[in-house]
Amino acid sequence: MAKNTDIRPTNANIYFLPVEMRVPLKFGPETVTSVTCARIRLRVEDQAGETAEGWGETPLSAQWVWPSTLSFKERNAVLKDFTLKLASAWQTFDQSGHPMEIGHVFQEQVLPRLHKEFNSNRENSEPMPWLGALVMFPAFAKQIGIDPASVKFLNIEPAAKVSALATKKADVVFELYAGKPFMEKAIPADQLGAILWSDYGFNAYAHSIIARDDVIANNPSMVKKFLKAAYRGWDFTLKNPEEAIAILAEYHLLAETGDDRRHLNWGCPMKG
Repeated sequence: MAKNTDIRPTNANIYFLPVEMRVPLKFGPETVTSVTCARIRLRVEDQAGETAEGWGETPLSAQWVWPSTLSFKERNAVLKDFTLKLASAWQTFDQSGHPMEIGHVFQEQVLPRLHKEFNSNRENSEPMPWLGALVMFPAFAKQIGIDPASVKFLNIEPAAKVSALATKKADVVFELYAGKPFMEKAIPADQLGAILWSDYGFNAYAHSIIARDDVIANNPSMVKKFLKAAYRGWDFTLKNPEEAIAILAEYHLLAETGDDRRHLNWGCPMKG
């Protein structure tokens, strides 16, 4: 049933912003020193004709979403071209409702068609991967003999990963390895396998410590002390996992149950 608060998109403007990174980042074999940010302004209208504008921004990180031997320049240009087509599609997208509903319909019904049409026009060129869903997958899949195009990706809530795997709605899910004990609560351990990126030469970045530029500039001593303390904590944990878990149990509710303690026990000894 339609609501007075339902909205529909009426206009979209896009701005490409070149950004030089303060610190280089390495993704697989590539090093990222700059990135193009896509900044979007979307105008919407409600049932009464009232309008509003909203802004969103995301980096078009070609090295991250499209691992390939193609040059960064070519991949970045393709991503920008596709982003322009997305903006155009939003302007003519005749769908009203809650913003989450509109986004879901666009992702499920419009985006796959645009992606297919876009790649069909790139004859004799490497197809652009399914952005967001495929992220690091193509580079990993090719190393173990899987054709990325043969894999169907499903969009599910993170909390539904275990049930999707247990009910065989999905054959494989992407998950932190430290979450394996939770998987074993629903799936027998002898029926549950794990494929690690690192075992196939793909060492991806995991958790990071991030600080604002002004904090680093104005209080470098505090930042260095914080990092030193954090590294000492990780070093102690890796060398003394049982003692570290016992200390954590005094402050962390997860450690109160046997199953959740297995999760902590599983994750603490791992090295990045």
